[in-house]
Amino acid sequence: MGLTQYDATVAVLSNQADYAISRGANMRHGCGAGVSAAPSGGRAWFAIWSAAAAGGGTVRADCSNMYRDILERANKVKAVMLDAS
Repeated sequence: MGLTQYDATVAVLSNQADYAISRGANMRHGCGAGVSAAPSGGRAWFAIWSAAAAGGGTVRADCSNMYRDILERANKVKAVMLDAS
């Protein structure tokens, strides 16, 4: 039963991660955001937690809402995965 619940959690979070990936690509292309280095072995969107991204990185001021949205979703994914594991 626990494995079934874990699989369901991962499936739901996969959609959230896909959203973060998509929005991150949009932000890089449309908002002038530089590409931050992801942690070793991590996905590119994991860079949202890097030191450069902590202050919004090189994102234009008018894109700050998009950055906050991506960060909020990324933090939710991280928190639920940690809880599920």
